[in-house]
Amino acid sequence: MQNDEYSTINDIRDNPLAIESVVKAAPKITNLAERICGKIRDLKRIFFVGCGSSYYAVMFGAWPLLNTELKVHAVPSSEFIFYHSQLLSKEDLVIGVSRSGQTAETVSAVKKAREHKALTVAFTLTPKSELYEISEESFAVDIGEEKSVVMTKSFTSLSLASAIFSAALKRCVFNETCSFVEELGELRGSAESLIKKEKEIQELAEERMMNAVERFICLGSGPAYPIMLEGALKIKETSYVATESFHTLEFRHGPMASIGEKLTIFLSAFKGEIFDASKRLLNEIKERGADVIFLTNASEEGEEKGKIVIPRIECEENAALLSIIPIQIFAYYYAVGKGKNPDKPRGITRYIGKF
Repeated sequence: MQNDEYSTINDIRDNPLAIESVVKAAPKITNLAERICGKIRDLKRIFFVGCGSSYYAVMFGAWPLLNTELKVHAVPSSEFIFYHSQLLSKEDLVIGVSRSGQTAETVSAVKKAREHKALTVAFTLTPKSELYEISEESFAVDIGEEKSVVMTKSFTSLSLASAIFSAALKRCVFNETCSFVEELGELRGSAESLIKKEKEIQELAEERMMNAVERFICLGSGPAYPIMLEGALKIKETSYVATESFHTLEFRHGPMASIGEKLTIFLSAFKGEIFDASKRLLNEIKERGADVIFLTNASEEGEEKGKIVIPRIECEENAALLSIIPIQIFAYYYAVGKGKNPDKPRGITRYIGKF
């Protein structure tokens, strides 16, 4: 490690090992889902709750259940407290996700859920935390210490763990399997390949910094949408520049007017229902002169500059999740290039204990 490196980049480099740890824990996560099925015989509603990056993690984690007959919601913990908690009954399930296990809104959301007799589950990195202790079922994601204030490997790990839980719950309730589970063994190798692109991604970030780019838009659909929300947040948290995220094709409906400004667009297009439409949008915005960084798992798309291929991964969900790694790397080097300290972002703490 060079002396001028910050802890954040080492946490990002730990993504492959963190992912492997979650994959190895998949049988335990599956057992947890099976216990939940045994406790709630007539499951009606599921709420996934979290704050900040953990909210985007639960959006991703809920994805496997969204096309089922269950009513599944991924909402910020604060929204759940004030607008959803009164709906609960003993046939409902509330999953709280928090890196620290001390996030005030998420802890309060789980307490509210318990008051209404709903079953509660916690995913956190911190055993013996308040969230872990007050939830009826808890799972500690063991990925080692994360020194960075912003979530990096913890986001990837909590997203994956909650998605595995959802897939196991779907199989338990509906006897349906999720294709992304079959590919879990490929995740570490693909993540390692992305880490090896660090120098290439650093150059992309430094070019944008030198070209005075001060605005970023991240586009994704389906399981990639919450990942692109997190990508936009990561750049904003570390560099304080303007960032936005939209569902891919929503870019046509207003935001397209911003092309021509000092703007870089991260556009994700992974094999799946929307792939062809996303490629058409890519060509359209390139024709308008937009600066684009293209994220894809289609190997035939090549590896030219500004295009980052997620290797060895066929499934849309897994490709979407791993695409956060190059954005994390980009955010780090863009922040450092602008003279910011990504280890100590302005006005941000590891968690907020009151609200």
